[in-house]
Amino acid sequence: MDEEAQKRNTDCVYFLASPLTCKKGNECEYRHSESARINPRHCWYWLSGNCLNPHCAFRHPVSLLFLLSFLVESRKETFEGNSNLD
Repeated sequence: MDEEAQKRNTDCVYFLASPLTCKKGNECEYRHSESARINPRHCWYWLSGNCLNPHCAFRHPVSLLFLLSFLVESRKETFEGNSNLD
């Protein structure tokens, strides 16, 4: 699954807390699923990397691999943008 598809199908943690918490609304790059919001169970297919159903009634949490790649990229940008390290 490519990074964009994974992001688009990952649940918005703000929306899961409350539909009013996500300030981006329809512009949010993460999934807003009302049925997943009220269902505490995780999607087995999502956890194994195979669910691309935007209407899936189960939760699609942020994967550890996706989170790690995000952290690595953000750290890399920090170091590349800091020319005072020399």
